[in-house]
Amino acid sequence: MNDRFSAAAVISRMAAFADEIAVKHKLYSVEQIEARGIDGRTAAPQQRRHRLPPAGVPDTYGGDLQPVMIPRSPRRAAAPDADADGGPLTRELLTMKIVRLVDFMTRGAVLAFPRVSGLSDLQWRTLAVVDELAPRSMNELSELLHRDAGQVSRSVKALVAAGLLHRANRKGGPGVLITLTLQGRSVYRPVARLARDRNAAIIAGLRAGDIRVLERCVIAMTRNAIAELARERDLERASAGRKRRQRNSR
Repeated sequence: MNDRFSAAAVISRMAAFADEIAVKHKLYSVEQIEARGIDGRTAAPQQRRHRLPPAGVPDTYGGDLQPVMIPRSPRRAAAPDADADGGPLTRELLTMKIVRLVDFMTRGAVLAFPRVSGLSDLQWRTLAVVDELAPRSMNELSELLHRDAGQVSRSVKALVAAGLLHRANRKGGPGVLITLTLQGRSVYRPVARLARDRNAAIIAGLRAGDIRVLERCVIAMTRNAIAELARERDLERASAGRKRRQRNSR
């Protein structure tokens, strides 16, 4: 499958688009925004030792993991909403239903993935993209994850320090390329297994034909969302240009 529509890339894009829409329409609380690290508004990272099973002892998802040190930001998990259907606009618009679906999935992931791997949401997504699409530069990771370059850089730095990622100078050009280490693959295996288990739980009840149709819809809607995002960015640049010219003319 094309890089732009790989599983990791589609999941990251859906989550990123959901974040942008939810922040724009003020659907997230301050706690949820801080938990996601949206727009760089994260709490100061703290060093935390994650108690993973000792070498040779498989964890719940079958990994043979070593304890690692990963900087993590304190966050509090949001309580599940009693009204899963949302308000009138959410019930009317398919896009709002998708935003709400991604929100529930993300909130579950915020609890599940740290428990298994000791990684934050951004760190596990970084690991997933590198595993599927390596080698990647820092700028490419930032684009694929739809996160600020500074956030991605801090995530990569933490993962490199933990021995899960490797940075190497790009041959014949500036910049660095990011790849997984052997320890990174060891940590990623149970994370990937958990992702598959969560995927199976969330699509439970859908027939194979339904899933094939849904996959085509996700690809088509992702293309449309990318085009819509590009249009909004063009409008934003045009608006900023008009404001700048107005200031200069005074």
